Amino acid sequence: MGSSNVATPRRPILSAIALVLLTLLLFGARLTALTNALTGPTEIVSAGKHFTCALMPSGAVDCWGGNGDGQATDQTGPYTQLSAGEIHACALTPAGTIDCWGANTDGQAAGQTGSYTQVSAGEYHTCALTPSGAVDCWGGNGDGQATDQAGPYTQVNAGRFHTCALTPAGAVECWGDNGDGQAADRPGPYTQVSTGGFHTCALTPSGAVECWGENADLQAADRPGPYTHVSAGGFHTCALTPSGAVECWGSKSNGQAANKPGPYIQVSAGGFHTCALKSTGAVECWGDNGDGQAGPHAGPYATNTTPPDTTSDSNPSQMNHENIELPYRARRIAFE
Repeated sequence: MGSSNVATPRRPILSAIALVLLTLLLFGARLTALTNALTGPTEIVSAGKHFTCALMPSGAVDCWGGNGDGQATDQTGPYTQLSAGEIHACALTPAGTIDCWGANTDGQAAGQTGSYTQVSAGEYHTCALTPSGAVDCWGGNGDGQATDQAGPYTQVNAGRFHTCALTPAGAVECWGDNGDGQAADRPGPYTQVSTGGFHTCALTPSGAVECWGENADLQAADRPGPYTHVSAGGFHTCALTPSGAVECWGSKSNGQAANKPGPYIQVSAGGFHTCALKSTGAVECWGDNGDGQAGPHAGPYATNTTPPDTTSDSNPSQMNHENIELPYRARRIAFE
């Protein structure tokens, strides 16, 4: 009877402890999911070369900027993720199929009926991640950048003429053009990878950024951070700090690599401009705005009412794939 009296009050104590542990476990899972949402491949705003697209709460996509090939055409969706490339854009439907729009010179904007979990648009190619972790690619494959990969991978990112993917162990594997070392494999471990014009950057578990490839403008310089997200653009790189500020490095020719205090929750580096998403849903951009691609949007992801400039003499769809063989400065002029 005495032992019964001692044991009775312990039950609510043990129940309370179990409840606390369960609460902490659930909170930890929620925090992990939130962290993955910020550092993973999901893009709410995506900066292309001369255009920008953003995903609305309804799943529709608003785009603004240069629209010479239809790459900045709004889409009704609904979509769950999007990616703006050089002259085309792609988005993932809730069913896992992929819709693309814009230039389709090499088949890079062909829709896909398979089941995918992520899509990434490059210059003349597109790659997507399957539920099994394999990577399917389509479009221009002159340098092997659109070669399918068995994986498994947890993220894929298509650059100009190369593609990189993150393995479950955190290593980065790349394929395609490696003329500047941008497609070199890295053991990591990393938590995110981003491919630019001729360079690649990845985020370490400690929040540091490691980059490799072309570094003439210091766009591939390593940074100690800490950061929560990194985005490699044409000739610059930007990263998000834990406080929500954006720090950029590399070419500042159009102001695309300017630092911004924010706070922001996501950043996307494009060809010669950068855009970032605020917690209010507004999109702020800076850098080259010749086609209206860096115009601000009050949100949530509001449509730009300024018609895109389609009178430019430079048509990105006419770019020669052999530009990759040119010296860096000549390639940069061609990229512009």
